[in-house]
Order: sequence, then C-alpha cells, then structure tokens
Amino acid sequence: MIYWTPTTGSHEVLDLPLMIWALKGYEKSKWGYPTGTPQLARDAPVVVEQQFSGGHMNVFEEFETSGETEIGNKTVANLVIDLLKQHGVEVPGEAQSAASSNDPLRRSASKCPIPDSTQPQYGTITIPPSYDYWACIDGFRDWPHAGYHDYCTKSPDQFPAPGKNAEFSGACARHDQCMEASDTRGQGYGACNNQLFREMDTVCTSVYPKSDARRGGCTKFRNTYWAAVTGRHVRNL
Repeated sequence: MIYWTPTTGSHEVLDLPLMIWALKGYEKSKWGYPTGTPQLARDAPVVVEQQFSGGHMNVFEEFETSGETEIGNKTVANLVIDLLKQHGVEVPGEAQSAASSNDPLRRSASKCPIPDSTQPQYGTITIPPSYDYWACIDGFRDWPHAGYHDYCTKSPDQFPAPGKNAEFSGACARHDQCMEASDTRGQGYGACNNQLFREMDTVCTSVYPKSDARRGGCTKFRNTYWAAVTGRHVRNL
C-alpha cells in the first residue's frame, strides 16, 4: 500500500506494519501517517520497522507489549489474536493443538505426547524425535528454559484454514532445539530465526498448492507467527 499526503509525501507501507496500522485505524491511530521506509528484519525477509508521523513502529515491541491470553495449553500474544480476528481467521484452540492430537505418539525423549508429524499438514517439516515437549504439564512455564519446549512460543502452532490447517509445530520445535544448541555454543539466534522462517514457508507452500487461495493467508500469518515467536529474543542475534 502506498500512502500519500501533501505534507509527508508518498510512502509504502507493507507486511506487518501495514497489518498493525490497519488494525489500529490507519492514520487515525496513534501512528498517524507513514513517513519512513519499511525496514526488514536482520534474519528474515519480514518487514518489522517503519517510521510514522506519530512515532517509530517496531513490530517486535508491539507483540511483546500487547499482553497475553491463555488459549488451551498455549499463551498467545494478544496482537496475534487481534490480527487473526481482523482477517476473519479463527483463533486455534486447544482442540486444534498439535499436542492434543487424537493419535499421539509418545516418545521417550518427551514429557508430553508428540503427534505423528509425517502427516501432510506438517508440510515435510517434522518434529525431531529428540524434541522434549512440556506444554501439557500444569506449571511448566515456571521451569527453566520452558520456552524451548512449547513449540511456537506466544503464537498458535497452526494456521487455521477451511478444510486443512497448516502445522508449524515441527518448524517451531526445530527452532527451539536450534536456540538451545546456540546457547551451548555461545552464539546468537539469527541463523535459527532464518531457519524458522524458511521452514514455516516450506509448510505453507507444501500444504497449499500455488493455485490455492489459502496459501496467501498462510504466508501472511507465517510472518505474524514468526515475529511473535522470535521477538522475545530479538536482541540475541
């Protein structure tokens, strides 16, 4: 979207800044008019910053400060919920959670059941056999490093769509393990975040054919989920 005014000139608004700006009321929001160029994240092709007449929008900060809501066994950023609802997308609940699958496989490495991630909705991005999932246990968030054992932190694990959901839990499980390994090596998470984006994209393009209208919704919320998941670690790249 290109927005023009006589005083601020012409500026493009894209991706997450556009979604958040629209949610808040466009130029009537606290942001006012766009005055700067969209800025990409350092570790993925996702627009995460832009200057407006009312201030600087940082998408990561918007997710982090929006508050959280308990949905099933997930704690989801309120901004993610608001953006899903704005676009008429049902917010995934407990019944749709990967950990609540009707046909789980319990693996010795995991404290909670792990579903069969070879199913088509995972888009070839499977949950590693060594992944330890904790989110079925009450109080697990008080445990050290709980965020490495809950699939997509602060975000749903699925993109809900009519007929078939896209499962991101495999991509998020791999991201969790990548971050743990990076901690051990004393490295940042930039490569892990880039891997998460690529694997979430693979899920969308594998689950929904190019001609399927659901692919566009999946890739749009791929960016939303990615920003919510990675935002809490944005200073450790």
